[in-house]
Amino acid sequence: MKTIQLLTKMLFLSIFTACSDSSSLSANSEPQSSGTLSASSSSIFSEATTSTDLLETLRLECMNFNNDRRAELSVSALGRWTRGEACADSEALADQSGAGAHGSFGSCGEYAQNTCPGWPTDSSIASHVQVLRSCMQRMWDEGPGEPYSAHGHYINMSNADYSELACGFSEVNGNLWVNMNYQ
Repeated sequence: MKTIQLLTKMLFLSIFTACSDSSSLSANSEPQSSGTLSASSSSIFSEATTSTDLLETLRLECMNFNNDRRAELSVSALGRWTRGEACADSEALADQSGAGAHGSFGSCGEYAQNTCPGWPTDSSIASHVQVLRSCMQRMWDEGPGEPYSAHGHYINMSNADYSELACGFSEVNGNLWVNMNYQ
């Protein structure tokens, strides 16, 4: 997916001047994908044809997944932190390029961060969406409970003190890296 890689690198370069360990969430095997989007999904998708459309589709899925799960708990929906998205993209690329999971945490002013580190995907939009959903579902399935070290991703996703979310993405060599920054 050279187009998204190039777009992510351009965003990183333009933002770079301005701006717990997640190993349990590493993809040990490729998540299964049906190759199609379910009509029963709570999110609305259109088949995207450009990398900009793919990024927007992933950002909307990230927001909708988080907010759908928060609604299950009667927790207020998160607003989209659009001003933080390009910075979250640059964090994802920096982390994927060697900083490691949460290596750039805090550089965008976020209070908490969930990371999907290097999940394999193919070039289809459906695969990217399935990989994102699989990772976020794994995070949600950590809860509820304490301590933070065992349930932190769930705690971040369900925390009523957070009001905004910026979802950042990087893809290198067919591996999708996602940073979800909560504020």
